Amino acid sequence: MDIPDQREGVSLMAIAMDRQIAEGPTEGGVPVEQLDYPYRYDRTHTAAQVRKSFHHLAPAHAPKDPVRIAGRVLALRRHGNLIFMDVEDTSGRMQACLRVDSLGDQFRQISDSLHLGDIVGLHGRVFRTRKGELTVLADDLVILSHCLRRLPDKLHGLQDAGLARTRRYLNLMTDARARECFLLRSRMIMLLREFLWCRGFVECETATLDTAYGGAEASPFTTMCHALDRELYLRISPELALKRLLVGNLERVFEVGKQFRNEGLDARHHPEFTSVEVYQAYADYQDMMALTEQLLGHLAVHLLGGLKVVSSFTGEPVELDLSPPFRRMSVLEGIRQYAGVDLSMAGGDEAHKLAEDLGVPVDSRMTTDELIMAVFEALVEPNLVQPTFVFDYPASLCPLTKRHRSNPRLAERFELYVGCLEFANAYSELNDPVEQRRHFEVQAEKRAAGESLAHLPDWDFVEALEYGMPPAGGLGIGLDRLAMLFTGATHIQDVILFPLHGR
Repeated sequence: MDIPDQREGVSLMAIAMDRQIAEGPTEGGVPVEQLDYPYRYDRTHTAAQVRKSFHHLAPAHAPKDPVRIAGRVLALRRHGNLIFMDVEDTSGRMQACLRVDSLGDQFRQISDSLHLGDIVGLHGRVFRTRKGELTVLADDLVILSHCLRRLPDKLHGLQDAGLARTRRYLNLMTDARARECFLLRSRMIMLLREFLWCRGFVECETATLDTAYGGAEASPFTTMCHALDRELYLRISPELALKRLLVGNLERVFEVGKQFRNEGLDARHHPEFTSVEVYQAYADYQDMMALTEQLLGHLAVHLLGGLKVVSSFTGEPVELDLSPPFRRMSVLEGIRQYAGVDLSMAGGDEAHKLAEDLGVPVDSRMTTDELIMAVFEALVEPNLVQPTFVFDYPASLCPLTKRHRSNPRLAERFELYVGCLEFANAYSELNDPVEQRRHFEVQAEKRAAGESLAHLPDWDFVEALEYGMPPAGGLGIGLDRLAMLFTGATHIQDVILFPLHGR
């Protein structure tokens, strides 16, 4: 397979020679340094617009009005005084035909200078070939940009997944499926915004770089701000900032944006990721469940035409049904069903022994609530294939969440699992400043004891709560994973245009 020349400092002349052009001149005798790169091109039609406008065209009929199309040359077929080529733009491919009787003296110059990968603009009339293919017969062609490197193999594209991610431009250029994936991702985010706007939510922008971070247990990226002469952090979540907006009487807010966590990188995780966080005053986590079901159904219908999605998250392709209502189970119910034990009343040594007997790795320092979640993650999560809301988490692990209204050991939190993978996290938001201060003090003690991932206390947020925040439901959804769901991708880097990668 042809791949881009990766030699350091390779010269344009060397690249030109690599295209089987004699040393020194290229492109019909023009030195590489003198290749022309026009400023603009007045295109009248995309490939899709040509197909739509001329789909009724009969083989023997040629319209009077010419078209101007532009795009990249991805196929060239030379037959003496006749050249066929495929020109591709974002909307698709269009065949073009160059004939010596239509171009005159320009034909030989074009024939000598035109190469695969060049970006061209051409003017001509549309006709239908004997094989029935719509084609533009060019009476003028201009090379708008020159491709000085070899394209990947035209039949197979970039087969190396790592190269496809590090040379995303080549991946997009040669793989229509990759382009479709990112176009679908873009449309997904547009539909998500429209869904929330139509329900009265206001899109807000909070700080990406700040003097504090919070909203999740995660390790931050740090940097130095020379203007302030102090350390700043890339945010790990916009949660505390958006809830401040609830205090400020913005009752329905959301943000689509980047989050940064200085942690693992694998098929399901990326240190820089995109999420949407949604907060609704006078709602709770049950309302957020309903909103989540409606949102995923809305996206599925508009992106895929129905509520069935085929995913390979679990290895083999599985059809997932996004029809509401989604399955619902509590954390403890899930453990009873899939692990066969009841941890609702277990504590201390008993909980440790039960976890060990189940083959779950444990640490003597783990609390009972941490043991419960270790058992859940090891034995329950792998069974959550169809969409499932898992709710009522151990309270001690949810410092930003209201306690369960009928069981103070639990918190009103849910996570949505699809294909055994977590997609969403939601709370009935804690709005009691006294309780929030106490939870932050506990987190501060954990950090002092060496738990670096414990929540960083945000005392200014506590002060904001002292002015009064309405009861509210909050929801966070990972949009990269959501894009994986709707595109069928199995690796998160395949839905991120420019992922991080090792060297």
